[in-house]
Amino acid sequence: LACLLLTGALLAATLWEALAPAAEARFWRRRLRPWEEGVEAFVGAALCTETLAALQVIGWRRFFRDRWRVLDALIAGLTLLCGAFFLLRRVVHHVGDVVEDIDMPILGI
Repeated sequence: LACLLLTGALLAATLWEALAPAAEARFWRRRLRPWEEGVEAFVGAALCTETLAALQVIGWRRFFRDRWRVLDALIAGLTLLCGAFFLLRRVVHHVGDVVEDIDMPILGI
């Protein structure tokens, strides 16, 4: 039931963006403000810290036996990947198109 509701919500959001006025549809494709990127970085750092602390406390074997902890580690890794793209976008000014092409598959994951 939860998957069905989530799929329905994603379908509704996709339809809304497809039928929305041009200014509203462009809102989601805009560059993030520095404070928004800062919040993303803080949340990502907190998630990675939590995952690494759990790994340190319970050890490698117990950590990788628990599937939820492995999922947390996977999400933390994807968060680090997104953080690398934020840094890449800030440092190199002419990679906007390349980074935006990468953003969409990462958001899909």
